[in-house]
Amino acid sequence: MRYGLRIPSFALGPNTPTLEAMGRYLRRAEDLKFEAAVTIDHLLLTPPAYATTWLEPLSMLSALAGVTRTIRLGTMVNDQLLHSADQIADFWYTAWVDAGKPDLDVLLSTPLTKKDKKDCRMEFKAYRKDQLIEKHLLLARKQPGWE
Repeated sequence: MRYGLRIPSFALGPNTPTLEAMGRYLRRAEDLKFEAAVTIDHLLLTPPAYATTWLEPLSMLSALAGVTRTIRLGTMVNDQLLHSADQIADFWYTAWVDAGKPDLDVLLSTPLTKKDKKDCRMEFKAYRKDQLIEKHLLLARKQPGWE
């Protein structure tokens, strides 16, 4: 029989487990012959959807891969296409903030129209309410065979 466990991955401020503590936990699981460890990876944000927030799963699993020996690491729910888009957006936003939030309008060959701006606001509102799929706004979901 094979056994796996869920990695505690709640973001609890100062009580969030360190990489060292998570590594000890998973190495102990390896010693006990657990074969896999998975983490929650929902794209939903903090309240009102959930009472807490989770650590970003792919970054966390990448870090844990460096402090474990044999245990298979993975996610519980992961829809890779959706998560990849979310992660790329997170990285780009962080880079933009770190760069001092430069004006990106200068990158556009033509200015956004009022309709473009309205569409952006509507898409952002749908994103914040976790309705991108429901409202058919994800380009990846519009490709044939991706339903």
